[in-house]
Amino acid sequence: MRQTIVQANFCYVNSSLHIRMTGWIGDSLADLSPHIFADADFAGCPLTSRSTSVLHHMLLGPHSAYPIAGQSKKQGCVSHSTPEAEVVAAANALRSTGLPALHLWDALLGRAVTLEFHEDNSTAVTTMKHGYSPAMKHLERTHGVCLRWLAERFLEPQCHLFYERTALMAADIYTKAFITPSEWDHALRLVNHIDPARFWEGRPTGPQKASSEHMGSVHKGDVVFDYWVHNPWHGRASLDVPVPEMEVNAKENKPKPNKTPKAVAAVRTLLEGHDPYADDDEDSTDEEYACDDYATTLSDDESDSTRLSQNADSATPLRRRRRIVEFCTSADSRLGRLTPPACDVVRLTIDDDLTSAAGLAKALAAVSDPNAQVLLFGAMPCTGGSAWQRLNAHRGPATAEKIRGERELADTLFDNFAQVAKACRANGGNIAIEWPRGCSYWSLPKTQHFLRAYALENFDFDGCMLGLTSLAPDTLGQPIKKPWRIASDIPGLISLRRHCTHGKSSIMHARCAGSNTKLTEGYTDELCTLIHRCFAAHTCSTTLGGSMPPLPYDEEYVVDF
Repeated sequence: MRQTIVQANFCYVNSSLHIRMTGWIGDSLADLSPHIFADADFAGCPLTSRSTSVLHHMLLGPHSAYPIAGQSKKQGCVSHSTPEAEVVAAANALRSTGLPALHLWDALLGRAVTLEFHEDNSTAVTTMKHGYSPAMKHLERTHGVCLRWLAERFLEPQCHLFYERTALMAADIYTKAFITPSEWDHALRLVNHIDPARFWEGRPTGPQKASSEHMGSVHKGDVVFDYWVHNPWHGRASLDVPVPEMEVNAKENKPKPNKTPKAVAAVRTLLEGHDPYADDDEDSTDEEYACDDYATTLSDDESDSTRLSQNADSATPLRRRRRIVEFCTSADSRLGRLTPPACDVVRLTIDDDLTSAAGLAKALAAVSDPNAQVLLFGAMPCTGGSAWQRLNAHRGPATAEKIRGERELADTLFDNFAQVAKACRANGGNIAIEWPRGCSYWSLPKTQHFLRAYALENFDFDGCMLGLTSLAPDTLGQPIKKPWRIASDIPGLISLRRHCTHGKSSIMHARCAGSNTKLTEGYTDELCTLIHRCFAAHTCSTTLGGSMPPLPYDEEYVVDF
């Protein structure tokens, strides 16, 4: 048996001498970014039943694909499921290659780069985003992997956890055996191993169907790319575990629910006491793909979703795209500018006049869209509630009247915000309010009643811990300890609770007063990124209509995402 395997390996090497490992760079440094693909098999070792952790490191751009490193390593102990093995593999890839390489890429590319981390197991993605799994509490003791550490790393701007389709998982070649030549050709192409003669002949006209030897243009899960594409991953963005769309019944003209989304089904089985692991990257299914039906066979993810749906309700809500509705903002708000591709933004500005009936109607329409999972983010003016106004009120009748006008405006805006929040909650959306901690509006009876009615939790943080610095000429660059507060029903915003740790050190803080008050009323990039990521993670962990409870919450394990 061993002799046969060795002979087969030598025969393959002798017959594939024309295959070359290649790399190409066709973009400027500004368009390049490092990517890591992490994968694992399950109980691949026949003697010990241990799994294998693998990684593939590449530098990618719109017209660039350059392999950097690869690794295949047996895990230290037995894993109980594919998601567990995948999490261990991800931790190894991030710790041993991804994070150390960031120092090099920052220097070579001349900027603070973001590591794109690709993972194709939806259960593992959800676990790493939340830093918690009730079935993996043993992981830190057995494998030495801390889920909380992983969640914190992917919460930071330097690392982005990317849900990847199995058809584009470059690391598959390190763990799986391929018996179909067209599948092997596809796996080689993902790691930039190509036949130069075939490549330079150019792309044939029209879509290419998988032949007995060559890969086609359409792959598992209807992923489309061919042998000659510059970068198969270019143009794809993922913050969420994909959800199957609704099918439409043409006769009745009614939406017909498709298979239950994997993330939803996994959470349901978790809460109902069933097996929490959905093995959505099974090695055994690879043998089922013949070369003729390779492009049309259901993907591993889709077949697993079918199995999971047997334990869930048959009806599934419509796919809902994330949307942030900014109530009282500027036309070029930073929160809107940093909106990821998987999310929409609706800005309600002073031009919409939210105190009018027309402005209120526009806001209600924005949060009532049944196809949108909405976060209503209120940032009403806080000028009238500033602590300084208690002193300014004694400066004269004109000033006092101006302050009174500001408070009346804030009162009207809050009343309309409450109406919009009611519609948003009825549509399964989430709510957030941002004001400075010292704003007197927080203590108003109507505000307190609103917070209790919608079960909003206060998340306090200091601006200097999220990159807030002075923009005034005399204190330019000095941190500002602006006391912020966001009240919301998204538990993951607990990651915002960052209080100043400078203490009585030599670091000087600029005062949040005078010109700095207006210049710093906008948010920082870090704050906006955290808000978007927390909203995305919260949407992943709950159903798309808000009708199902979130993932189990445990203060000991849930980490800031």
